Amino acid sequence: MSPLAALSPALLRQLSSLKTLLFSHTSRAYIVGGAVRDLLLGRPVKDIDIEVYDIAPEAFDALMHSWGAKGVGKSFFVYKFGDIDLSLPRLETKVAKGHQGFEVRACQDERLASKRRDFTINALMLHLFDEKLVDFWGGSVDLKVGVLRLVDAQKFGEDPLRVLRGVRFAASFGFHIAPQTQEIMKKLNILELSQTRITWELEKLFIAPFVAHGVLYMYRLGLFDTLFGITPSWRAVAKFSRALMRHLPYCPPSLRPYLWLFVACHYFDFDASMVVQKLALPSRYRRFLEKTPFGHEHMSDYELVQVALTRPLKTWVGIARPGYEARARALGVYECVFDGGVRVEEVMAEGFCGKTLGEELRRRIRARAKSLYM
Repeated sequence: MSPLAALSPALLRQLSSLKTLLFSHTSRAYIVGGAVRDLLLGRPVKDIDIEVYDIAPEAFDALMHSWGAKGVGKSFFVYKFGDIDLSLPRLETKVAKGHQGFEVRACQDERLASKRRDFTINALMLHLFDEKLVDFWGGSVDLKVGVLRLVDAQKFGEDPLRVLRGVRFAASFGFHIAPQTQEIMKKLNILELSQTRITWELEKLFIAPFVAHGVLYMYRLGLFDTLFGITPSWRAVAKFSRALMRHLPYCPPSLRPYLWLFVACHYFDFDASMVVQKLALPSRYRRFLEKTPFGHEHMSDYELVQVALTRPLKTWVGIARPGYEARARALGVYECVFDGGVRVEEVMAEGFCGKTLGEELRRRIRARAKSLYM
């Protein structure tokens, strides 16, 4: 069975068209990067990167324009063809600090071109025409055993973004990071990165399916100290991790990027607004802090029920406070909103309807909450 069979019909059509167009210009073109990794893991693939060999940069540029492909970074020879990014294989040489401080030049050697990749699982290549897997660095074995291992120590150490990417991949796939790779990650200064890029990686990390793996490596790599200025105990880190895993499945998608901040404030004893300022988080974090009912550490049953008038408490970020989940379950408002036993049918029978029905329901439910818990 073709490894590409799992792709969506739309991507398969685009690949088929691309094969036809490229066939008369080169015999070497490879699907590279995350698409190959995800195909082998059985994960959905939304877009594809292809490296095209044996075409000079000027000819490649002319060819892409003749096909209507859109250039998305000429210095990197990258062009977009539908959901597919086409590029020339390249070498990257570090010339300045930061994630973008690289000099780039074209390369016609597959092994050398793949050497710039961060982890072996991202260095796999799939030949576009015969669909054979090319694996110079043992990435297919690392995929099977669930290990993140760097491709080349020197190249890896040139880009501090790879620290956060590695932690995020651990959280996304449930993989372990190889000891040698961890040692090199500890030496890199992620504060060379832009605050925007740090925030982006953290948000993806803290909503990943195996977030506990990511939090473990944040602890081992000293990232809590680097990012937040704290050195938490492993016990606090473990509690933070468990709280995230417990509440993420129920947290509304719009609130998930912020849940980590709320949970961290309670398990690491720091102020949310201070973290927002320290990490220069986007203004949407400030709006979240202002508009979301966080509650406080000693909320009464009545106050909890007030929050539950509009949402089941399992979908409220404040439920991450220690002990609140058990109290919400005891009050019967963890899985559903508080209705106080007020029945719509009874209120309708009294002649209420339309807008007045809703207003009367809310009035009676609030009155019921007050009589029961105040």
